[in-house]
Amino acid sequence: MATMAARAEWKPGIALRAPAWLASFGGPALLLLAWQLLATTGALPDTILPAPLVVLQALVDLWNSGELPKAIGISLARLVQGYAIGAVLGLGLGGLAAVSRTAEQLIMPSVRALAAVPLMAWLPLLILLVGIGEPLKLLAIAKAATLPITLSTFSAVRAMPSAWREVGAVLRLRPMTRLRRLFLPALALPLFTGMRQGLGNAWVALVGAELLASTEGLGYLMNWGRVIFQLDVVLAGILCVAAIGLLLDQGLRATEARLSRRLGGTR
Repeated sequence: MATMAARAEWKPGIALRAPAWLASFGGPALLLLAWQLLATTGALPDTILPAPLVVLQALVDLWNSGELPKAIGISLARLVQGYAIGAVLGLGLGGLAAVSRTAEQLIMPSVRALAAVPLMAWLPLLILLVGIGEPLKLLAIAKAATLPITLSTFSAVRAMPSAWREVGAVLRLRPMTRLRRLFLPALALPLFTGMRQGLGNAWVALVGAELLASTEGLGYLMNWGRVIFQLDVVLAGILCVAAIGLLLDQGLRATEARLSRRLGGTR
């Protein structure tokens, strides 16, 4: 009887979870099917929309030739450097503005104004200032990452209960001990929202900068495919950009979930 009751409880749970699980694959599957139908029926010629198998073959060829791994490696190296700069600036500026009213008045209006201006509007000016070399890409990535991280850090520190600071003062904890034992556990999870948004913005900014002004990287590979009118190369690059962006976001989500469980278990 207990086994039958467990099965009775288990089946509805599966029935409720299965549609959501299938729906996560249903959208991409429908798009792929529509893509294949358009290519097969000739509704769109190959010069406009190559078939999925053609794009897959382009991916395989680019990988085997070494062009795709090289482009991915260059783009990811740029992302790591630019994002590290943006994260340090964002955490520093946001934290400083949160603890000092004077710093807030100096920093936050400019940050909010800059956040309202898209990166593409800055690229012509940046190209004039630093050219199309590596500094341009690093500046674009750092700018895209800094702003959301600054805003989330500012909000997280300001929202931290004053009781945490009072506990540190009452116990006469050293500044580093307060930071490690009190402030970081309280701020870690809120900060991850800005970190994830900053990483997503940085990846989009990098690809955009490489599309417009670069001689290496995934963005350049896609632009090169457009120039020689090989749309299978362009679509292969788009798929790589989407896949890497998804992996980066899921990696931070998994880290955030583990951190949440660990912090929840220590409280």
